[in-house]
Amino acid sequence: MPAQPRIAFSSFPSASDLQFAVWKRVNARILGGVPTNARASNSAVLTEPVPSTAPRGVWQLLAANNRELGRSALAYSSFRDAFSHVARVREMATQLALRVERHHDLGTWFWVADYVDEPVITSARLFGSASEAAKTATGAVLAFSQATIDDKPRSRPGRRCPPEPARENSDSAPW
Repeated sequence: MPAQPRIAFSSFPSASDLQFAVWKRVNARILGGVPTNARASNSAVLTEPVPSTAPRGVWQLLAANNRELGRSALAYSSFRDAFSHVARVREMATQLALRVERHHDLGTWFWVADYVDEPVITSARLFGSASEAAKTATGAVLAFSQATIDDKPRSRPGRRCPPEPARENSDSAPW
């Protein structure tokens, strides 16, 4: 079977993890904030205590060669929330509205795919021209519509200890 694009999930050890802070900073630059799924809020400043249920999981759209084509615009509190949202949106991929915008500070271009006025996919990088961003966005949405969805999250970035033992009903538990 030929390789095809896939959607891979990752979680961070905590909502205040430094690698997750980078994801949030990139999203803030592109989207002007850090959207989260409707069940949780992620307004905590990194110096404040962050509840263990705060969103800390994301997904990436990967090409067959593992090149990142896009990433989630949302952070999720659980794998189940992330998986079900991605599956629902993938089924409606033809209804995604693409927008290409110029970054106000950097002068570069990025794209966002919205579903019912909610950003769901963002570009994985910035572009030198609007046409390059638009072409990449079109290809990414096509890949998204054809992508397989991983059935479990990848190993957690930065995690050096053994994974936690599986819990009963673990798909609804925080990452």
